Amino acid sequence: MRTWPRLSSGVLGLFLALLASSCGGGNPFRPQLLRAHAGGPYAGTYGVPIAFDGRGSTPSSGGRIASYVWSFGDGAWGTGATPSHAYLRPGTYRVALTVAGSGGGASSDSTTAAVDVPAADRMVAVPAGGFFMGSPPGETGHDTSETRHLVTLTHPFSLGRYEVTQERWQALMGWNESDFSGADRPVDEVTWYDAVDFCNRRSAAEGLPPAYALSGVYRSGNHILLAQVAWDRSADGYRLPTEAEWEYACRAGSTTAFANGGAMVWAGRIAPEGCWSDSVLDAIGWYCGDAPGGTRPVGGKAANAWGLYDMHGNVWEWCWDWAWAYPPGAATDPTGPDTGEFRVRRSGAWDRGSSACRSASRYYGAPGFHYVAYGLRVARGAWAPPGAARREAARAAPRPGLAGPAGVQRRAAGPSRVRRTSGV
Repeated sequence: MRTWPRLSSGVLGLFLALLASSCGGGNPFRPQLLRAHAGGPYAGTYGVPIAFDGRGSTPSSGGRIASYVWSFGDGAWGTGATPSHAYLRPGTYRVALTVAGSGGGASSDSTTAAVDVPAADRMVAVPAGGFFMGSPPGETGHDTSETRHLVTLTHPFSLGRYEVTQERWQALMGWNESDFSGADRPVDEVTWYDAVDFCNRRSAAEGLPPAYALSGVYRSGNHILLAQVAWDRSADGYRLPTEAEWEYACRAGSTTAFANGGAMVWAGRIAPEGCWSDSVLDAIGWYCGDAPGGTRPVGGKAANAWGLYDMHGNVWEWCWDWAWAYPPGAATDPTGPDTGEFRVRRSGAWDRGSSACRSASRYYGAPGFHYVAYGLRVARGAWAPPGAARREAARAAPRPGLAGPAGVQRRAAGPSRVRRTSGV
């Protein structure tokens, strides 16, 4: 009988291991292949660099990776194992990586990069609907300009979750003259025209059609003090809310003086000019009763029922409308008159009493005037289908007795007197 030579236990173990690996798909005699690995998926915000990592790529046996070439999905390219890239617009991008081996050959892999707007730029969807605008005569702090009437908004829109911060203003405008410095504080010292300009710049940054066309622009330093402005209602870019949109969103379904309840009564009223504390407003807004000396970072108090912060106080927020008297009856999608002298501002501010911060409270200001408590909050939403644009020119009305071009109101040396819309 023929016999096989005896194998040592070590040799036999190696033979069995090699046999098992070849049967299991891990053939040790097969050379390692070049393989790209793009990593991800990645996420970030536009304007902020995202770090990509291709170090998971493997070279072929006995070789090395000679080059990494990235396509970031927005027309930009990069090289190296760990490049960084900042996207200019939000969206989801396909990212591709191609690696080349030192001995020839190439391999590719792809992933995605989800790019969002910064947290301070987040928007809140507001549905179409109806509400009672203004305040009843019995509301504490009621003014005669606040005639209560039914308003129907037929177009859904979105509104900024926060007031525009100094960080976001600086990023898009390239300047910031706020009196109370802080990246997360609301921008102040903003004219109505500056606010319109900001809306257009944010639209451009995100690849959206601008809502406004500006002509005859007159500047003093960084500020726009005079211009003709036309609103293209078919454009889905950023814009200022109408006064009706602002109050509808501020109320968030409420019918009380503030979005979170009625005003605290002091001797039968809340002080329109005084800085007495109001325990209801304290929970939701910044005013002179709890924020003496300046603005506060956005989002520091509770949001209203729709998730909007600082709708009561902190800084005044410019609206689209010229100052006007409410109609005697119900209204649908009101936007105010075509011309005027003053633009509406809402919200109240850190330097005003609780009455000025009510949901229904109406104030106004010259559109070319900037002040320590004037800021903004952006809206977005088209009112007309493409191809059916309805443009309304907003012509600055001349104001006599002012230096410079007609209609330009220069800033006074000190804080201006806040004017109420009674009789407007």
